[in-house]
Amino acid sequence: MAGRARGTNRYGFRTRALPSAAAALVFAAILSALLALGVTSAFFARLRPSLPAGTDEGGFLLSAGLLFFCALFPASFAGLRAWGVRRGLFAPFCLVRRDPLLPQCDMELWCSCAEALWAASSFPRESWPAFAGARRGPGRDLVMLRCLRKSWDVDDAPGGLAEIARTAERWRGAIPSSQAAWELCRALVLASLLFETGILTRSEANRALSETALVLQSVFSSWEDYCENYLDGCAAWQFRSRPRAEASKNVAACTERYRELLSRNPSPFSVPWDTPLRWYADEECAREETERVLRGF
Repeated sequence: MAGRARGTNRYGFRTRALPSAAAALVFAAILSALLALGVTSAFFARLRPSLPAGTDEGGFLLSAGLLFFCALFPASFAGLRAWGVRRGLFAPFCLVRRDPLLPQCDMELWCSCAEALWAASSFPRESWPAFAGARRGPGRDLVMLRCLRKSWDVDDAPGGLAEIARTAERWRGAIPSSQAAWELCRALVLASLLFETGILTRSEANRALSETALVLQSVFSSWEDYCENYLDGCAAWQFRSRPRAEASKNVAACTERYRELLSRNPSPFSVPWDTPLRWYADEECAREETERVLRGF
């Protein structure tokens, strides 16, 4: 695989996102200073009666405060980094598999593969293998919520789950037309985005992903079959909603991104099409393919 860009981890996800990283440093410094002030005051009040006469109390306080600040700052910054990773503001630069936006089982991985073409074609995202492309950076939730309202007219869990269920039911047992892959992929993406923005828990998102993915898997016979149908649906949508010249350019770009995804090692379309996709909240899901793919980066 090609060398990764500076400031990214092995999956190509940004490990820092200014001003998020700068903000973490500033907040860590402020938090550490306040904690150091409190700890130093308490420590000095306890120790003051036993200090020798003539002790420079100002110098003692300053030295103790600096000592406590230096001890607390790394822990404060690490805590804020961990919070930022969990919020999706940036990816971890160590323990990269602990990234909450990476697939944690084969069902999640398969769904991220089905979303790969959409993720690679949408507004700036980090792409597969993360949930719906794992958009990161300041204002991420605001951007996602705008996307949910504009593309699906959804901004809460009941509305999102109802939209996903309607799409899955529409194509259950149906003969695929040029819209099948496009609509089912959008339903998967919607579930992933609802999880990204915290509207759905991972368990709720996985239930919706599993039900939709099972329909998609039953409608198509292979990744090639699915992707060809997706490209047809994408072209139909582009020519319906864009000027002809712009639509032709966008369709060509989407086709080129499909070829690029095929050429990757590992490729999202190297995951077996017939991967078991049933998900149960009280059962551990298979991870064999997930481990293979994540090791391949």
